[in-house]
Amino acid sequence: LLQTPQLIILDEPTSVLTPQEADKLFETLERLRSEGKSILYISHRLEEVKRICDRATVLRHGKVVGHCNPREETASSLARMMVGNEVQAVVRAPVEGIDKAQPLLEIRNLSRKPATPFSIPLRGINLNVRAGEVIGIAGVAGNGQGEFFESVSGEVLQQDAASVRIRGKDSGSLTITGRRLLGAAFVPEERLGHGAAPRMKLSENLLLSRHATDGKAFVGSGGMVKSAAIQAASQRIIEAMDVRKSAPDPEAAALSGGNLQKFIVGRELDRRPS
Repeated sequence: LLQTPQLIILDEPTSVLTPQEADKLFETLERLRSEGKSILYISHRLEEVKRICDRATVLRHGKVVGHCNPREETASSLARMMVGNEVQAVVRAPVEGIDKAQPLLEIRNLSRKPATPFSIPLRGINLNVRAGEVIGIAGVAGNGQGEFFESVSGEVLQQDAASVRIRGKDSGSLTITGRRLLGAAFVPEERLGHGAAPRMKLSENLLLSRHATDGKAFVGSGGMVKSAAIQAASQRIIEAMDVRKSAPDPEAAALSGGNLQKFIVGRELDRRPS
């Protein structure tokens, strides 16, 4: 903006902003518009498009599928244009017959020193997650969420094994595989390079993350990989999660961010974790 541009192009500018920071950005964009600047705003966040855009062009599979005044559309009608069909509302299933007495995940005085000058230390974190519960961890990006995930998932082992308990078992010193075997599943923040190996196919990524926990299903006698079983499981996940792809078994890097995220989530849910 210091260059006083006449055309400003923004690609998902609020992805790492807090709501308050996003509001400040919108105020700035509205001021620039009033000064006669042209703004091209790229986003999949429908409420943002409705709030600040005078006109919208909707893309699907790399093609223009419609133009509209977003203020005259609802979030549902915009979503329908984006995906090509009706978006089903998510309804929370009733929780019945579940024993909530015993926590499935227990965090006990979890502490961790910073590993790098840019890491955030964890200090005495305690929480329980019981069956049928959704517990949120809120905070501005870079305030320890990544360090917490590493500690709970087993990417970083704890000296105190009791600081993380899964299904009643001390798990702080267990690896990711050990925690998966207890029924845990993990979806990291970073998709490429963390959640999936970019240059490996989807089926290969599936095998990479589950060969130790689903050995009988995917690996035969003598360590021979069951290719047909892996392909079938990968296809099952793709269909269940409506993963859009351009090849039967593409590399992870060939998928859009949203479709890769759907595959990673489906890969973890397919194990039916605790």
